[in-house]
Amino acid sequence: YATPATADNCSVASVVCTPASGSTFPSGPSTVTCVVTDGSGNTATSTFTVTVTDNQNPTIATNSNITQTSDAGVCTAVVTYATPATADNCSVASVVCTPASGSTFPSGLSTVTCVVTDGSGNTATSTFTVTVTDNQFPTITAPAAINTTTNTACTATGVNLGTAVTADNCTVASTTNNAPGAFPLGLTVVTWTVTDGAGNATTATQNVTVTDNVLPTITAPATVNATTNTACTATGVNLGTATTADNCSVASTTNNAPTIFPLGLTVVTWTVTDGSGNTATAIQNVTVTDNVLPTITAPLDVTVCNGAAIVLGTPTTADNCGVASTTNNAPGSYSTGTTVVTWTVTDNSGNTATATQNVTVNALPVGSASNIVICNGDVSNVPLSSTITGTTFTWTSAVTVGSVIGEQDCSSGCGTNIADILTNLGFVHGVVEYTITPTSPLGCVGAPFTADVTVGAAPATPVISGPSVVCGLTTAIYTVAVVPEATTYTWTVPTGVTGMTITSGQGTTALHVTISAGTVVGNVTCTASNNCLPSNAAASMAVTKKPSVPGAITGPTSVCGLTTATYSIANVFGATSYGWTLPTGMTITGGTGTTQITVSISTSFINGNVTVSAINACGNIPGISINVTGNVPIAPVAITGVTNVCQVTSATYSVGAVAGATGYSWTAVGTGMSISGSSTGLSVTVLMNGTNGGTISCKATNICGQGPARTLAVVTTAVEPGAITGPANVCGMTTATYSVAAVAGTVTYNWIAPPGITITSGQGTTAIVVSIPAQTGTTTQTNALKVTSTNACGSVSAIRSMNVTRCLDAIAMNTPVAEQSNNFSNIYPNPTSSEFTIDVTTDVDKDVIVEVYDILGNLLIQQKHQAVIGVNTMKTNIEEYRDGMYFVRLLDSNSNVLYTQRLIKQ
Repeated sequence: YATPATADNCSVASVVCTPASGSTFPSGPSTVTCVVTDGSGNTATSTFTVTVTDNQNPTIATNSNITQTSDAGVCTAVVTYATPATADNCSVASVVCTPASGSTFPSGLSTVTCVVTDGSGNTATSTFTVTVTDNQFPTITAPAAINTTTNTACTATGVNLGTAVTADNCTVASTTNNAPGAFPLGLTVVTWTVTDGAGNATTATQNVTVTDNVLPTITAPATVNATTNTACTATGVNLGTATTADNCSVASTTNNAPTIFPLGLTVVTWTVTDGSGNTATAIQNVTVTDNVLPTITAPLDVTVCNGAAIVLGTPTTADNCGVASTTNNAPGSYSTGTTVVTWTVTDNSGNTATATQNVTVNALPVGSASNIVICNGDVSNVPLSSTITGTTFTWTSAVTVGSVIGEQDCSSGCGTNIADILTNLGFVHGVVEYTITPTSPLGCVGAPFTADVTVGAAPATPVISGPSVVCGLTTAIYTVAVVPEATTYTWTVPTGVTGMTITSGQGTTALHVTISAGTVVGNVTCTASNNCLPSNAAASMAVTKKPSVPGAITGPTSVCGLTTATYSIANVFGATSYGWTLPTGMTITGGTGTTQITVSISTSFINGNVTVSAINACGNIPGISINVTGNVPIAPVAITGVTNVCQVTSATYSVGAVAGATGYSWTAVGTGMSISGSSTGLSVTVLMNGTNGGTISCKATNICGQGPARTLAVVTTAVEPGAITGPANVCGMTTATYSVAAVAGTVTYNWIAPPGITITSGQGTTAIVVSIPAQTGTTTQTNALKVTSTNACGSVSAIRSMNVTRCLDAIAMNTPVAEQSNNFSNIYPNPTSSEFTIDVTTDVDKDVIVEVYDILGNLLIQQKHQAVIGVNTMKTNIEEYRDGMYFVRLLDSNSNVLYTQRLIKQ
């Protein structure tokens, strides 16, 4: 542009326009400002506008045409494309394509138009096509398979196939199948075809099965009659041929006829089967008859003695088919002589045959004899006779009364006289019974008969009754019971100055005697006899007064480790029994009342005397005792002495005497512990270091060894403080004092104040002063004030506590109670034999771990407990571990040690 004209009264120094002429101006209006300056610096300004206009159209590229298949299951497609590239001399304001990218396009051809517009409203247009094609096949489900049957022409017509189910993402154009008009026998596969509008086609198949259920027909041949051969069967029977037919075809014709027909009726079943397996049956009767006679041979002739059982035997029979029955005309009984028996056989078809058999019966002999009485050792001499001349005899013998020997049986060549020498072994007369059997010359055996032979006996030994111990008596009567077979009784008695004198009764069953002064020693005897024999032995009874003193007892005086033992003495004259006395722990298991006993010995038996006495009716004479030592002594009842040895350097311990002990064995186990002086007496002196505990044990001893130990645990446990004194309710108070009585041996006291209360002085002593914050509220809170004592040995006692109630101000009411330290009681019981307990008090829920170590530092037990707010009781079993000292400690879940104490197991 030109520089504007200027003028000045003096002179123009410069003219400056902004933007300067020749500058590049943007599209649209721009203001140019010109300033003129004169020589004195005075200025004047003028402005004008420069407007730049845009009439150039933008440019837009043309996208390539798009071909895309339809989306699954639908007849459309969602198509995305890039916005065409654009350009403009100034700027592009917008590009709009219709339909927009990401739109759903229908099947077929669609045109997309894109328009670009620049900042001045100038436009340009481009187009491209989108073609959506369908390549998704239609779906088809053929109708269900069909099973049908043939007609008489062996085919199926008029079959209703049903309708196929079809679908397509766009449209179904047609559905067809290739089914025939008439279906043949068997399986036909029908193919169904569906075609959509895009020409895509899918097929499915349907099975059509035609079966033949028309039964074939059959007529069996006529009935056949035949006769048996020698095997009672018929072979080579001509059955004929069955007549058959079927709508499709006959596959086979069969029958179940046997090769060999049995006697009687056989029903033959004919079966026709067509090509489809259908069958039909018909029956034909075949009858076989028997006309062959049976055969029979009678049993052998029979000869028997009268009265004997007649066994006719069994005839031999046979038949080609089978014997139905065999009979005879034998009578119910037979007379002496010969009887003819006729046998008849009948077969199963009623054909018969006969045969004969002779039966002969002979007479029986009848024998007799008389009973005989003889003396012991005599010959029996029993004569025998019979009703038939020439009869022979056999016999058997049996003792029916008493005890007799010498009898003999005879089975051949016996003669007609029984001559046995018989001896009676019993105490009463005996009887031998002979059973004799006669046999006739024809061999017939008659009925047995008997003959008794009575044999005299020696009397039995009598049994004497009367006093065997006559202490204090001057007369006595001795008797025997009547002895069978005896006729007299002979008595003898002890004689002499101190013996007996018979006053009456000799030869009878009752003897009267007088008894002289002094000791009667000897036997009273009695012998029973009869006119022939004395008694087998004389009866004897020993007579005496008091028994003698028993001799020494034989048996072990030490039964260490034994469970049984035997003790005995020699027989004592005049003793009828023996009385044994045993110490506690021994029990007689055999031989009670005799000279030898067996005893059982319990593990509790220690020491005592075994004594025996001889006993009869006149008294009890004791013998000499022996002393017996048994097992090791029992444990001492208790050990007495101080049990808390904190700051103790020496102490004496003792036990009471133990039965059966001959000495004692003391031991002391623990750090710094030892025995001073003798360790074998009833008491012992133990040296200690004053800071450690341990165990002191004592065992009683004797010749059998050491008994079980009695153990006393000595500890350095601190003593629980007594009850806390002080106000239980501090509402309205600012300070308070709490105290406990002093505990002997305690070095320091550890106090734990309830939440919100502060200990201001006295910590470590028996009394503390606490500070209580200002209390403006009416709500109260109760918590425990706690104290433990620690002795000079470092042991911490069980907790002593009391509940303290205070009022809360507004801040305290909303402040949570901080976690308190856990407090623990002493382990109890301590010492223990199996289980110990620790009580844990906590103000919050937390895990506590209990550990048990032996004195070598080995970890034996580790248990985890879940402690809840309040008092928790925790038990631990150490029964399986040996007696001695252990260490117990408690830890929190972070392995911080909370508490430690010694534990004694005994």
